[in-house]
Amino acid sequence: MNALPLQSPALSGFDLDSLTLGAARLRPQALALHDLTDQTDQRFTFSELNHHVDSLAWQWSMLGLPAGARVLISMRSSSLSIIGLLGALRAGLDVVLAPLHTNAGALAALARKTGALALASEPNHDRLNLIETLFAAAALASDVKLVCSLGAELIDDAVCLDPWLAREDTGTPLTPYGSQRPQILTQDRNGNIHAHDQAHLIAAALDLATRGKISGHEPVLSCLLPASFAGLVAGPILSLLTGAPLMLIPSFSTDVFARAFDGGERLHLIVPSAATLMMVEAGVIDTSRLISFMPVTSVTDIEDDAELSAPILARHARLPVVTDLFAINDRALIAEPRGRDGQAKQPAESPHFLPLDSQSILAVTRSETGQIEGLAVTPQGSFIR
Repeated sequence: MNALPLQSPALSGFDLDSLTLGAARLRPQALALHDLTDQTDQRFTFSELNHHVDSLAWQWSMLGLPAGARVLISMRSSSLSIIGLLGALRAGLDVVLAPLHTNAGALAALARKTGALALASEPNHDRLNLIETLFAAAALASDVKLVCSLGAELIDDAVCLDPWLAREDTGTPLTPYGSQRPQILTQDRNGNIHAHDQAHLIAAALDLATRGKISGHEPVLSCLLPASFAGLVAGPILSLLTGAPLMLIPSFSTDVFARAFDGGERLHLIVPSAATLMMVEAGVIDTSRLISFMPVTSVTDIEDDAELSAPILARHARLPVVTDLFAINDRALIAEPRGRDGQAKQPAESPHFLPLDSQSILAVTRSETGQIEGLAVTPQGSFIR
């Protein structure tokens, strides 16, 4: 599936920066991000999130990278990684995302493929020095000019990008990136690079919010790493779009996971489908606290692979509403609520049309062979082919 230029005036003007600024203006004191950790929970309101993004954007812009340069961020499931991403976008940089566990050789190969000039990550994860991995990757990729550490901790010769640092010159605006908005690039499991238009990501999040019935008052606990189309859409973009607090688990453990259900609030749970049956049968999920349960299945061929997750939870009658999320080739995320019989539907069994400003802005359909025929933001619901 290849993305065409967006044509809709309804969504084509939106990007993640406008969502961040809008959320800070509309709901400044509402909870945006909530990290669940072994030590202490970390929380950010939308106003605080925007403040830290602005500080980091200024620091990104001071690195001397050329306009439209690409930076590679090794993403953790944490507020800090998300702030790093949003700050780079606000500074007008294209961002290449890699999962946290990517080794130095794979990072170097990804940097070479995408032309990334800087590598960044949080400094540590589960006692691992992640900056050492970045330096090793930079040694293998000659075009990489900078290694950056997200956070206040100084590591070797890495540039420290500290979102908690107050911006010194608040009177000077950042250089606008003009009509060419920064792109987000991801790599699928086959090594293919995908460049995502931000409005396309936002459209997928709008579809998920509508079909999953996610409002701004109900927390979303996402167990997806925000380094893929699905992880971005069903995580930070969903939160910015709807105002739903996003709960993140930077280092997964059953104790930390269980704490997500201790606050008394009911929540939406998004997990990889491969882990759903194990988690339900192991009793680590308090189903009484769930508003909805959303297993995510990565598929490349709809007809062959979609059956993998179809009946997996049908026999668990105590589960609440189940909405299947299908991640298609790291180019789309399609939400399909299950019927009363508990059986999963095929992705895009029927077209998805979302009205906005009296227009159909999102359309998803399937061809007769079972392939995804379209996912686009368009005035008349036309399709990407």
